[in-house]
Amino acid sequence: FLRLAAERLIPGIRFPRKKRGFSMPTAHWLRCELRDWAEDLLADSSLTQLGAERRDVIDSWNAHIAGQDHSRKIWGWCSFVCWWRTWRSARE
Repeated sequence: FLRLAAERLIPGIRFPRKKRGFSMPTAHWLRCELRDWAEDLLADSSLTQLGAERRDVIDSWNAHIAGQDHSRKIWGWCSFVCWWRTWRSARE
């Protein structure tokens, strides 16, 4: 819609590429800016209460820090622990 409007308002303008999505730099964030946050969440004892194999989570984290990309798995666990903390504190 915006492309059509721009093409009508600005003579000669063309948008040759189709719309593209973008990805978040989650892997980088988890290694840098969000590292302390992630380590705090992954060290949470609730991981074992939630049924996570603690060793698997720690191995994934260490491999991620070493350069392999385990960001999807780690981001999932971090999000889940955040939700769990919020849910648990709301019930207390």
